[in-house]
Amino acid sequence: MSVTTLEIDELVDLETLEGLDGQELAELFKRLERLRRRTEGALAAVIGAVNERNLHGRDGHSTVNGWCRALGRWSDTECRDRIRTANLIQSCDRFRDAVMSGEIGVAQAHELGRVFANPRCGTQLVDVAEVLVDNATKLSHHEFRITVRRWELLADLDGAHRSAEAAHEGRRAGIAEVGEEIHLHARGGLAQGAVMTEILERFCDAEFTADWEQTLARYGDAACYSLMPRSDTQRRFDAMYAIFERAATVDPDAKGAIPLVNFVIDVPTIKRYLHGSGDAPVPADPRQRRCETAQGSRSRPAMWWRR
Repeated sequence: MSVTTLEIDELVDLETLEGLDGQELAELFKRLERLRRRTEGALAAVIGAVNERNLHGRDGHSTVNGWCRALGRWSDTECRDRIRTANLIQSCDRFRDAVMSGEIGVAQAHELGRVFANPRCGTQLVDVAEVLVDNATKLSHHEFRITVRRWELLADLDGAHRSAEAAHEGRRAGIAEVGEEIHLHARGGLAQGAVMTEILERFCDAEFTADWEQTLARYGDAACYSLMPRSDTQRRFDAMYAIFERAATVDPDAKGAIPLVNFVIDVPTIKRYLHGSGDAPVPADPRQRRCETAQGSRSRPAMWWRR
């Protein structure tokens, strides 16, 4: 049974929804999601046809982006994502079939379109189309996004290196007063960020332990997380304050212990670096190649590997 326009119109009546049980609502959700995916694929196909035949110019629009924005009242982000998806499905029959049939989700199609738009490695995406479509149908969106960006990192090591260098060169930090609050802001590269994250998490664990021990002492067997004196966000702020406070007690010239940050890297890639042969080959299956922190933050090997 497929979802028709009539069925969608009927859903406007909230009484219809109220009469469905959980299983029926779940089935309806799946059908509507499939229709949404196919509609998104059809939109991408239309955009691709307009672009290929330069039909947007007939309406006085200099770009397809302007044509989409005017006709659909779309945001720039919507225009960008759908134009990228249109380019993706024109590049490869497997991607076209997956998007047009609703086999993969809208967010997954947009993520693939984003990588395809990478001028340094996007065209290589076609070579792993079958694997990535399979990943898109089996993994959660979060896991799929990690997988795709892992592939992109290894396929575009030069671009990743430039991005990492730019992030490091653009590092900054500051504390600003905003009304009755202070706002701490910082940005920098992933390598230093991994170390900072490890330190922060250690202090957060210490704050949690202190709260839990206090809760146990007060409530005994009735203790539970909801009775803890501070929320998680409050503990995280206090943990950061503790880091500053601890730093103030240490001699600026003292050398502290370097936190342990675990990186996960696959054997073929590490062999390439051990042998000094430079960049690792582009992986056929992104799931078999990793170069990231144990928490999943992507990293270019050269950012941390020293022979």
